[in-house]
Amino acid sequence: MRSHWKNQTFAIENQKINMEIGARIKEARLAAGLMGKELNSRLGYQNVTSLSKIENGNIKVPAYSVVRVASILDLDVRSLLGEGMFEMDRPTSPENRKKRATANRVIGNRLREIRLGRRLPLAYTAKALGYQPSTYERIENGETEINPWAIVVACRVLNTTATAILGV
Repeated sequence: MRSHWKNQTFAIENQKINMEIGARIKEARLAAGLMGKELNSRLGYQNVTSLSKIENGNIKVPAYSVVRVASILDLDVRSLLGEGMFEMDRPTSPENRKKRATANRVIGNRLREIRLGRRLPLAYTAKALGYQPSTYERIENGETEINPWAIVVACRVLNTTATAILGV
């Protein structure tokens, strides 16, 4: 029963994050003077309501979409994700170092699970992400931090979302 509440809390947090990112995308789009239909088209979405669903937080925001929106609107990805997503960029305190180490283990485990679920060899995945196999193995073991841009590439290579990899 406890896992049910934990999953429900996780789903609520995901929805909150999706809504925050969606609101930032909409604000940036409006500031740039673009209509939703135009940005939707430039993102290559077939469904005319896809961008609207993202902006309203109704669907998960694929990492590659955040990167594309930032590129189209000439913004830093961080402005769309929010500074809170990068709180651990400065691991000065022991508490932040511990959080960062835990995040590395979680992300590494998720990457391994997804890769194995797709039956992809470690060497292939490492090469596709621009890493040596030994370095990528350390990432999956949580010993080394993955480059944020490699997460975007991993979404494509592993056919998944940043949400699935990061657990946000």
